[in-house]
Amino acid sequence: MTDKRQTPENMRPLLEEAAKKLGVTPESLERNLSSGDIGNLLKKLPAVQQEKLTKTLADKTACQKIVESPQAQALIRKFTGK
Repeated sequence: MTDKRQTPENMRPLLEEAAKKLGVTPESLERNLSSGDIGNLLKKLPAVQQEKLTKTLADKTACQKIVESPQAQALIRKFTGK
């Protein structure tokens, strides 16, 4: 059985890919995520993606599903230190 836990090491590629798509450095993205300041990052998304994200965030069921995902839980643990 494969260990599916997220660690900083296996989360790095995800962070790097997201940073590349947003046109920022992985370190900058990590700082913004850690501080909760994602507004400026979201403005860098293309209009279509901004709209999709806005609709997703307005959908309580979709948000719950995202927050409960193993990846989101790993990020939450990482950023809260729990």
